[in-house]
Amino acid sequence: MIPLARAHDISVVGGKAARLGELIRLGVPVPAGYVVVDHFEDSVLSGYPASQRFAVRSSASVEDSRHASFAGQFRSVLDVERAAVPAAIVAVRQSLLNTSAAAYARSRGIRLPSSLAVIVQEQLRPIRSGVCFTVDPVTAAAELVIEYVDGLADLMVSGHIDPLATVRISRAAPVHEELGSVARLVLEVERLLGDGPQDIEWAIDAAGVWILQSRPVTTLAESERVPNDR
Repeated sequence: MIPLARAHDISVVGGKAARLGELIRLGVPVPAGYVVVDHFEDSVLSGYPASQRFAVRSSASVEDSRHASFAGQFRSVLDVERAAVPAAIVAVRQSLLNTSAAAYARSRGIRLPSSLAVIVQEQLRPIRSGVCFTVDPVTAAAELVIEYVDGLADLMVSGHIDPLATVRISRAAPVHEELGSVARLVLEVERLLGDGPQDIEWAIDAAGVWILQSRPVTTLAESERVPNDR
C-alpha cells in the first residue's frame, strides 16, 4: 500500500490516485488515504478511531486522462466502516469486469488494464458537494459551471439524481455568496496543475473546501483554448 501523498506513477497507482497525490504535494486540501496496489494491509488503518468511515474508489491506469475519463465506469463504495474495507476493495476491483467499462474502452480504442488500483480515503461528512468544470464543457465559454447537492454527491455524479442547482460563475470575477470559496479553489487547482480546463469533484464540510478528484475536461476539442482571462 502506498500513502496517497506519495502516489505518482500512473502505471502503478492509476490516474486518479496519481493526480490526487500531485494535488496533496502542491498543498491542495485532499482527504488523506492510501492506494492499494496489491494486498490490503489492515494495520495502516489501525490508528483511526472506530467511528471513522472510508471512501473506497477505483484508480485505473487508463482513468482520468485527457482522452478518456472513464467517469462512472468503475465502482465506488462510500461510507465504509473499517471492518468492511477489504470487501469494498474486492467490489471495486471486480468492477473492472463491467461490460460498460469494456464498451467505453473499445469506443476509444483503449485496452483495459489487467488490474485496478484502489484508493482508500477518509470519508468526509460534507454539508454540500458537487462537480465543477473550469470552463463550459460544451461551448468553452470562460465561466465555471458548478452543479451540487446537499450531502454526498455520488448519486448526482453517477447520474441517478439531478443537481439541486447549476451555477455559472465568471472566471474573471469568481465571486459568489455561497460558492465563492469553491470557485477560487478550483481555479487555483487548474493553475497549479497547468494542463488546461479541469473537471473537478469537490466537497464542503465544517473544515472548508476539499478536492476529491480533478481530471482534464475531455469534451473540449483540442483546438479550443481557455481565454487569457487571468
